[in-house]
Amino acid sequence: MIAELLRVGAENPTTGRQLADVIGCDIRVITAAIERERRAGAPICAAVGDNPGYYLAESEEELQRYCNRLHHRAAELYKTRQALLNVLQKYAAKREAAEAAQTLAQK
Repeated sequence: MIAELLRVGAENPTTGRQLADVIGCDIRVITAAIERERRAGAPICAAVGDNPGYYLAESEEELQRYCNRLHHRAAELYKTRQALLNVLQKYAAKREAAEAAQTLAQK
């Protein structure tokens, strides 16, 4: 459904807001629909920057470039997740130390 509304090529993106206005729904509905269509095989890409929006890949190379950007984003998200998990471990260690100190103080 969304793919049918998109133009071909990175130079022709349609914003999520524009799609939401055309369909008459919330932008979150658009985002979810795009993910479903991608997973079903639609070559929907997204552009950011000066000319943001969604578009259909014009070529195999254009789709590959988008896949490469997704891979980079996923790697960056993974690094952020790992850093936050390290913070969680520090919190747990502090909590355990405080509990141990409290147990010793009660004896």
